[in-house]
Parts: sequence; structure tokens; C-alpha cells
Amino acid sequence: MSTGPDGPPRKHVDVLLRASLTVAAVGLVLTAVFFFKPWASCDIDDVPQACPPNALEATMVASGLFLLITGLVGFCVWMVRLTRR
Repeated sequence: MSTGPDGPPRKHVDVLLRASLTVAAVGLVLTAVFFFKPWASCDIDDVPQACPPNALEATMVASGLFLLITGLVGFCVWMVRLTRR
């Protein structure tokens, strides 16, 4: 655990870093899995990405991107707080 200039631990900063990185990682995995959709098969092409997405897949990709961007914004906030100390 890191300590501030006065000595007390900075738990809230560490929690922000861990939470934002976790949210970004979940968003990245969710987006990648539902974008590449390895379970899909269609008559149009042999590649799963060529299959048109259904509503659930499109929603999951959008949700994953939202989580990824939210996690990156949290990480940027953590970096700004770190440089101001």
C-alpha cells in the first residue's frame, strides 16, 4: 500500500486504480469476445465476423466499449491525482 507525503495510507487512490483497471479489463474482454464471436457460424462466409450480429451481440459490444472507456477515464483520473501530489 502506498503512503502519502504525510504518512497516512492512500487507500482511495489505490482502490480507484484497481477498480478502473478491472473495469477496463472486463470491458476489453467483453468487447473482444462478442466482436470476434467464435461460436457463430453462418452461410454467408466461413469467418464468424462476417455473420450479421443480432441485438444481443451488438448490445454486448456497446456495453464492453462503455466499460472500457469508463475504466480508461478512471485510470486517467488516477494519473491526474497522482501527479498533483
